[in-house]
Amino acid sequence: MVLASARDLPSRLFALALALISILAYWQVTSAAFYVAGGIAVVLFIRSFRVPAPAKVVIAEIAGASMFIYLTHYQMISLVDKLFGHHMPWLALILSIITGIIGAHIYAWAERFVLKPRRRAEAVPAE
Repeated sequence: MVLASARDLPSRLFALALALISILAYWQVTSAAFYVAGGIAVVLFIRSFRVPAPAKVVIAEIAGASMFIYLTHYQMISLVDKLFGHHMPWLALILSIITGIIGAHIYAWAERFVLKPRRRAEAVPAE
């Protein structure tokens, strides 16, 4: 909410400082902290940038599946740790993105073929 409400330079700088303090308190100085801090800086200070058309398709696919990615990423971390015996965050990330996209497509399919016919039947007035 702080990032979204930062409209001018002073409020953006305050939001960045607050975010950096929060990031360092949670992750200390780790690679995750640098990724999150970089993302926050991009959100706060870069208004827009051009993205090639093929990348837009991939970005839209990931954005559309973000809820499912969120719902599966901790399970993927645990599964990768158990399968390989040690922490492999990049593999867990890639697998959670793939699993989330598959889950989003399964949900969309179920909504199209299960819920829509039922909704059409309810919309038809009974005689």
